[in-house]
Amino acid sequence: MMEPMSSRKRMFYFVFFAILFVIAVPSVIFHALGYRFDYVDSLISERGGMYVYSQIPGTKIYVNDEFVDETGIFNREYDTQSLKPGKYSVRAENEEYRTWEKYVTVYPKKVSSLYPFLLPSEFELQEIPQYVSSATSTEDVVEVTVAIDNKEYLDTVSMFSSNATTTMVLDVDDEIMFDKSDPDVIRRIFGNVEVSYKEGDFYAHWTGRGDWMPSYFCENGECLNPINFLTVNGEVSHFDFYPGRDDVIIFSVNNGGIYVAEVDKRPKQIVTALYEGADVNFIIQGKKIFIKDGVKLFTLEL
Repeated sequence: MMEPMSSRKRMFYFVFFAILFVIAVPSVIFHALGYRFDYVDSLISERGGMYVYSQIPGTKIYVNDEFVDETGIFNREYDTQSLKPGKYSVRAENEEYRTWEKYVTVYPKKVSSLYPFLLPSEFELQEIPQYVSSATSTEDVVEVTVAIDNKEYLDTVSMFSSNATTTMVLDVDDEIMFDKSDPDVIRRIFGNVEVSYKEGDFYAHWTGRGDWMPSYFCENGECLNPINFLTVNGEVSHFDFYPGRDDVIIFSVNNGGIYVAEVDKRPKQIVTALYEGADVNFIIQGKKIFIKDGVKLFTLEL
């Protein structure tokens, strides 16, 4: 039978755990508020955080040219809360994609969020032929090859002719930047991000909770809503969100081509040509983009 603990020992444990509690609780609160002890300078300093998410496995993340993590099937993010306030370069590399890089400022007791946009190294456009070959036989059993209309081509043309890409203004309950009746405005909405275009300028408007606002709305410690994230030389005929992204758009320019651009305008902002041509338009269906260049049609898996 176990003997009861002596009163002296009980008092010792009580005092020990009381002291441990008094030390531990302030330390936890101190850490949660974003403060760290700098062992080099023997000073207490505020720290900030960085969150980097990439859904593509095998993506290597570098901060200030130092490798910090690699995404996998289950681990798709890099998260740290111990960065000194200041400017940082963040780079994402993957063998099958173009290198993505962004320069961000980390602020005390705040987290800067980044979602690398990795474009394929090459765009593999597949042309949809207007005609396909068909073999027929004559009365003398001589095989003849003739060209017939391609159903896939006709179906794709019908998508464009059904006004699927005409300028449209979507009705929303939240505050909007422009008059809904303005015919010069093209507006698209994805989740809580509303992107509008008018007279050469693209604007992004966050319609969600203020504390959930993406980091790219804030610069030099000040958050703006809306933001003017892109100015285009040329008339934009159509734009839409990149499939699965609320921070990337695809737009077509009259006598220019089709381009991809990040809403996140922090350098280095991606603005790159997807297809160049004088008379082009596009439609997005799922993860596919269909491109019309005159009578030519192409498709591309995004």
